[in-house]
Amino acid sequence: MIDLPPHLLYNLLLCMPLLRKIFFYLFVLVYLIICPVIILRMLGFVMDPRTRHWVKTGIIYVSSNPPGAAITINGRRAQETTPTIIRDLAPGQYTLRMELDGYGSWENQVPVVDKKATSVDNILLIPKQWKTEALNDSALTKLVPIPGNNYLLVAPDDIAQNISILRLNKDIEDNLEPLLPEESIYREARVVRYFTVVPSPFFVMEINLGDENKFLWMDPRDKQVHIEDLGDLLPQTPQRLYWEPNDEKNIFAFYPNFVNRINIKAKAIYPNIDGKDIPIPKKLPDLSDAPKADQVYLINNGNTFLFRRGNGIFLMDQVGFGRPRLTKVLRVAEHTDVYFAEKTGKLYYIDEQSRFLSSIQILHHKPFIPKPIADTLRLKRLEQ
Repeated sequence: MIDLPPHLLYNLLLCMPLLRKIFFYLFVLVYLIICPVIILRMLGFVMDPRTRHWVKTGIIYVSSNPPGAAITINGRRAQETTPTIIRDLAPGQYTLRMELDGYGSWENQVPVVDKKATSVDNILLIPKQWKTEALNDSALTKLVPIPGNNYLLVAPDDIAQNISILRLNKDIEDNLEPLLPEESIYREARVVRYFTVVPSPFFVMEINLGDENKFLWMDPRDKQVHIEDLGDLLPQTPQRLYWEPNDEKNIFAFYPNFVNRINIKAKAIYPNIDGKDIPIPKKLPDLSDAPKADQVYLINNGNTFLFRRGNGIFLMDQVGFGRPRLTKVLRVAEHTDVYFAEKTGKLYYIDEQSRFLSSIQILHHKPFIPKPIADTLRLKRLEQ
């Protein structure tokens, strides 16, 4: 305990009312300054250092494929990794960068608008080393995708007995198997063309056997491919064939001036059918913004174009910030198709050098779909 002289104690007691007033006014001043700041921050306002005015904030929702990428915004490292939300951003342009071990970095200028969310979602990070795999050990010339059930037909030539089928599962690819059994009467036939309908698991093969052309309807869903000979139902060579993706009975044969409906099960022809009875093909994904290419796939939840132009395979971001990023992946054999399987995240192709059937891992992770977040924030793409 400190003993004060009587005169100091007396002076201190005289100053107490004044000290109480000083502390009271200091508290009121702090309250008047701090409380509005807290309330404004709670309402989503921040002080813009450029204008020294309070502005309504925006946010950035950011995700990558694969997830777990470190985020840097305007040179400052964020605490969270993708996917995450970056909050309390003053309106303006921000430099957003994502980095992940084993992958190239992604960087772009991203706009932030007050009271809105900018969505930078499912940015595909490009691996520094692509993972490829040869799936056979003999040269091939043809790859025909049957996308309905993720099947591939491959062959070294146009002879039916040399066609093999590959069934694509979720994690692995089954071994190549002969399409036709050894006892098939069509093994010596030459394949003229294939008819497929996306996303039907069925396909039709036009073959030349002896002096006549035949049409074989095929259902590869079972281990032993089911075959129906449509030769008697197609007395003339149609310009094209169409059927509903899940219809196992009916095929529509298009000729220059008429259309016939073929019932496979009943072995019946319904000639010159009325136009209103012809099914309209389902609308395919909108690829109006896609680059000019021989084949295009819209992958990664619609955020990336995967396309073949000539012998080259390319990736292009479909993100409305700055110039789209174009990445060349590899080269494939000339005059051959490619196929991307959502189930495996792989692109299947015939290698340019070895001409083996091969695959390359494009997506290493299933695209992230933040539905609860998207519904809450009403995420929208912003175009510059």
